[in-house]
Amino acid sequence: MYFLRRKIGSIHLYMWITLLIFVAAVSIVYVFTSGKFFGNISDFINRHFILPLGHYYTPVNSVVYSVILILAIVLISQLLTRLKVNVDSKFMYSVLPYIFIGSAARALNDSGVFDTILLVSPPIYFVIFGYTLVCLFITLFVRKKTTRFFYSLFSVLGLIPVVYLISLIVFGVGIPNVRGCFLIFAFAGGSSLIALPVIFLIDRFVHFESFSITCLITAAHLLDASATHVAVSYFGYFEQHPLPNLLTNLFGTTLILIPVKFLASILMMIVLDRYLAGEQKQLSGLIKLTILILGLATGTRDLLRLIMLK
Repeated sequence: MYFLRRKIGSIHLYMWITLLIFVAAVSIVYVFTSGKFFGNISDFINRHFILPLGHYYTPVNSVVYSVILILAIVLISQLLTRLKVNVDSKFMYSVLPYIFIGSAARALNDSGVFDTILLVSPPIYFVIFGYTLVCLFITLFVRKKTTRFFYSLFSVLGLIPVVYLISLIVFGVGIPNVRGCFLIFAFAGGSSLIALPVIFLIDRFVHFESFSITCLITAAHLLDASATHVAVSYFGYFEQHPLPNLLTNLFGTTLILIPVKFLASILMMIVLDRYLAGEQKQLSGLIKLTILILGLATGTRDLLRLIMLK
């Protein structure tokens, strides 16, 4: 019966993935046949995938990137399972330096210190993933020799580039925009202090698998929302993603992103801990890690980019 339940769970998972791919395909076909956005395939690719690189997102490339992300999560989950790497809280904390690598590298690329298409979104995710995977294999090689997985070694291999990139920011570009940094921390810190007791209260009823990870993920997205609000409202930046733009236009302020991101993060944690645990614990952990990356990477990037604004 256990084997049967496991197979049924996998079938349901792949059914949802297939459905998402189908919806994405239908959306793309609609754009193709409507004649509203492009005249031919090359124009379509150029308009929705080449020109927006590092600048903005369209509804079409957002759908395509989302489908790619979902497929990547499933494949990476299977890879980590085969490598016998548990995506638990220890692993998530050890991945944090690699998130900061991407944030710092992207901020330096935006500020002109670097100048490569590899350090814009979404290519930068593949670059950082490749480096992370190499460091993971090195750590696994050490585990094979010692029978222990050294989380500290994995973290240090990520911290080395972080130290270099942060030194470029501090001693190279500098941090002239102290006001922007203060504003982001004020909004992020204030909203986190309000969110913490709410999370604690919800945990009394839901019982999160990891209270600290739930808090970390929520704080990451509150940082992201706060950085977006400060950048757009105080320094003339604009939001790249269609959905936040829609919410901002609907409510007339980017402040709405703070409660929306908080609610979205909490709901995702509840769903994952309640409905995707047990046999799918590895996949659940990887989805949590992905949610953490999507919030912390962009939030930290916006923070670093803003403090370098002259």
